[in-house]
Amino acid sequence: MKIGLLTGEFPPQHGGIADFTRILATALADRGHAVRVITTLSAQTTQHFSAPYTVHPVARHWGWLDLWRVRQCTADLDIVNLQYQAAAFGAMRLPIHLAPHWLRPPLVATFHDLRTPYLFPKAGALRAAVLRRLASSAAGVIATNIADHAELAGSSKLQRSAV
Repeated sequence: MKIGLLTGEFPPQHGGIADFTRILATALADRGHAVRVITTLSAQTTQHFSAPYTVHPVARHWGWLDLWRVRQCTADLDIVNLQYQAAAFGAMRLPIHLAPHWLRPPLVATFHDLRTPYLFPKAGALRAAVLRRLASSAAGVIATNIADHAELAGSSKLQRSAV
């Protein structure tokens, strides 16, 4: 299977999402999948040459042009897994929240930390609505913890699955 991992953080960047995505990419590749990591330009490095996956650092600011680049990079994939954490994509940038509508392969969204971010704390109801929209438009949803599952409970995808 050709799998894309879409992430706002990837080594050499530091962070939990970066580490998680690297480990997931390696595990999927070790199981015989062709894995493509689509990430930010700041992930450009030579350290990925020996990795069992390919890294495509295409996004500059996660704006509309970046979403178009992501679409081009994922067009031939079977599925895309979005590793979502708001701060990794520049707080509440709208384009990443519309990825399920713009990308050709089905997109599964993994939500890592939905606590109110310090980057955009007053978004309130708008923030919740945007997150529910992303969750409900994705082909599948993964919540990494009980609190995130509860926050996304408005998504029919989560109501049909277990934590």
